[in-house]
Amino acid sequence: MKKIIIISIISLLAVILFADITIENDIEYMDADGVYPINNRDYTPNAIKLFRNAEKTIHIFMLSGGYYPNYPSGVNRQMYQVLFDAVNRGVEVQIVLDQAGYNPGQSYGNLALGEFLRSGGIDVYYDDPDETVHSKTLIIDSLYTIVGSTNWSYWALDKNNECSVIIRSIGIALEYEKYFDYIMSKSFSKITVIK
Repeated sequence: MKKIIIISIISLLAVILFADITIENDIEYMDADGVYPINNRDYTPNAIKLFRNAEKTIHIFMLSGGYYPNYPSGVNRQMYQVLFDAVNRGVEVQIVLDQAGYNPGQSYGNLALGEFLRSGGIDVYYDDPDETVHSKTLIIDSLYTIVGSTNWSYWALDKNNECSVIIRSIGIALEYEKYFDYIMSKSFSKITVIK
């Protein structure tokens, strides 16, 4: 019993001492108004809902995505169409896709997706080929952030076991906006690894 009390007191002291945690880049820990898991097939309808309600900006980092011209009603195309609709409403929609000299297949796939997204008015960029944008992150209206394992391939959206969350937090979204701006500053409007 004494051990349990001592452990409880030590745990309480640790919580008190570390309650004002700062993370590595000296930004105070930011509370979220809500964190919502969107695993597996919950990802697409929730992303679509946020895209439909976006008023100003949708900023996206994506390691890989799919464009499947033979499947115009597929899950990917549904999401892309809602992004096109957002552009038509005046929302700024920008995406940074990965390009990798070590993985030509992924670069070709992202090039096809990028060209299709551009046809709907989306601003498309490709990251520095010497680095990998491994992120699967969406920032909507500098308020909502979706982050997790979900790529925009058919398999990730419709078949794989994936794990992502929606975070409703201005502070967290603004930090990801800064990161987005940093990656954009090193990105290209045309893919550079494919000749």
